[in-house]
Amino acid sequence: MRSDELRIEATSFSDTVVISAPVGDPELLHMLQIIDEFAYDLLRRNMLFRGALVRGKLLHRPDLIFGPALVDAYELETRKSFHPRIMLDPNVYGAIYHSGGVTRNQLLRYLTVDSYDVPYLNLFARWQTGTALDAGAFAELIQLQDIIAAGLVAGSENPSVGEKYKWLARKLNRFIERQMLLDQIALIEIE
Repeated sequence: MRSDELRIEATSFSDTVVISAPVGDPELLHMLQIIDEFAYDLLRRNMLFRGALVRGKLLHRPDLIFGPALVDAYELETRKSFHPRIMLDPNVYGAIYHSGGVTRNQLLRYLTVDSYDVPYLNLFARWQTGTALDAGAFAELIQLQDIIAAGLVAGSENPSVGEKYKWLARKLNRFIERQMLLDQIALIEIE
């Protein structure tokens, strides 16, 4: 798939999706928005995923994907991640952190930094608006909570899958606490 207007190329093969765009703050923000929406759609379909967002050289055409950025993304995704999330290469993290003005605040909304981990995309950015959740957003959050809770039950048969759902449940519980939603949403019980 190609968008000439947005200068974005997307290709999928096997269990891999490659999305590329030119480098720049507006393109990076748009890329984060696309990945956020895509990640949410996968989770809604109860599909766990992991990936990496990198900055580098890539030749990406409908019939060919080649370059060091593809290798960097593969290595970051396979060597650093066990949990379902999109990790950020240090160059992307630096671009977000050093961007300017309003764009910087918009970009930082998509970023999660744990002191013991590589930066990764905030799985809950869509609900982190700074205002009360509207009915639709609240329903989406409840739906995600139900999917994670069901995944915990199903994952009890497969420890590898179960650990991924436990990680998601811990992250969702922490988000609910930080957003002060405990009076509206109960935390997921994790064994």
